[in-house]
Amino acid sequence: MSPEIIAIDKEIKVVGLSLQKSGLPMNYEAIGRLWDIFRERRGAYAENAVVPHVEYGVCICDNWPHEYLAGRAVSEIGALAENKARRFPSAPETRAVSEVGDLGDGWISFIIPPGRYAKVSEELGGYAFDIEKWAEENGLSVKDTYLCMDVHPAGAAAGDSAGVYYLWPIK
Repeated sequence: MSPEIIAIDKEIKVVGLSLQKSGLPMNYEAIGRLWDIFRERRGAYAENAVVPHVEYGVCICDNWPHEYLAGRAVSEIGALAENKARRFPSAPETRAVSEVGDLGDGWISFIIPPGRYAKVSEELGGYAFDIEKWAEENGLSVKDTYLCMDVHPAGAAAGDSAGVYYLWPIK
């Protein structure tokens, strides 16, 4: 089994609650509580939610402490907020931005741009997978910044997800 090369054709805009800004402890156990709070407050951005609804848990793994976002896909973040939205670096010349787009009251925005990505499942070892070795063996080059994504499609039972996987942008 090896990573899958995927193409994201259209940017994915996500709005949600920030673990760092929530006041919750920065640990794995707090993520469940963050989702509870998000589900209580998600109406704040309901008007722009993509249909069918897709909720994303996004761990932005380029600085320490990592940022975790419990959110949903939206069609529009809003003009002012869109300018503040953090864009995941997919192109070789793109650099990580130091702050996630802050929408106030603990809400943040994040954009995953179009591009090619190496998608690594938990079964392959997730972040511990030797992505650089795999890329070299396959004539590819990947950025060292990656995302961990937990995808919750519409209609999934609480706690169910389409899976946890890691995305590395292909240069």
